[in-house]
Amino acid sequence: MAMIARADLEKIDELGDADLRIGGFSLWVHGRQFPEAIDYWDGNWLLVTACYICPDAAVVAHGSFVRLDEISSLADGCRRLYRTLAGEAGLHCLEPNLDITVAAKGLGHFDLRIALTPDQVNQQHLFKQQFDQTLLSSIIASCDVILEQFPMRSENAPIR
Repeated sequence: MAMIARADLEKIDELGDADLRIGGFSLWVHGRQFPEAIDYWDGNWLLVTACYICPDAAVVAHGSFVRLDEISSLADGCRRLYRTLAGEAGLHCLEPNLDITVAAKGLGHFDLRIALTPDQVNQQHLFKQQFDQTLLSSIIASCDVILEQFPMRSENAPIR
């Protein structure tokens, strides 16, 4: 669903605190898509709800379109941005439902670009905003908590 109704917003409120928040974007991790899988490819998919809310629009998507290695990459990229205040970091998902880019703009300011859709065939939603470097710490901390709760499964782990 693209534009969500008041009832849907209330359902979002029922999810509690988001696991990752970046400006108007929120991500809740509900668990692994395949909890029993121990291999790298199947074992690192997450079931999530992603939502972007701003004054004139709201988009929500549910499903398994985020991987733990993508969360790890976002954290590593934000650490680099925090140190250098240059370049980009992102949550670039294999699935086309979600793509986030954080780009340094200079003087500790960053551009945020979030593409989010529940229906990649029929919809496209792009949100942009700006923030300063203080937000990077919370992004890193949130990613680290997700990775602690759901450790990445190794590519070399034996398959049952």
